[in-house]
Amino acid sequence: MFILVHEKFDEVILAFVSLIVKKD
Repeated sequence: MFILVHEKFDEVILAFVSLIVKKD
């Protein structure tokens, strides 16, 4: 269960980072 949440969180972080990179 925790791993699943971690994976979801990691996905959110990845999307956030991707957004910042695109903004740059």
